[in-house]
Amino acid sequence: MKNITYKRKLNTGGTPFLDENGDFVNEIVSEEEVEVTPLTHAEKYASDKDFGIKLMDLFLIDNRESPIAFNHAISGALLQKMQAIKALAEVGDIKTVKYLLSITETDVIFTQERKDKYILMCANHLGL
Repeated sequence: MKNITYKRKLNTGGTPFLDENGDFVNEIVSEEEVEVTPLTHAEKYASDKDFGIKLMDLFLIDNRESPIAFNHAISGALLQKMQAIKALAEVGDIKTVKYLLSITETDVIFTQERKDKYILMCANHLGL
């Protein structure tokens, strides 16, 4: 497979944040040229699937660390709400996971801070 050279914007300062349109904004301070060998479809699938499983593991760990996580009614409702996201993450459909996260309502366990963190992780994985 042929190498591709492209310019990558680097965020070496500032914290990503959501603007008024719901898009992540980074402080861009420099650019560099990077040469990469594109992944095969099989490598990309394996990478996406691995990322999705790790994302769901982090989600479940974050649930356990929540001060009200052991309220079974609240925990159960959150897991029910996240079933589609979990299923798609486990098969590596990270673009759809990112979209579904963006439209999932927040609650006392699934806070806006957690939602933003998971969306940013997906965006970073996808190279957006």
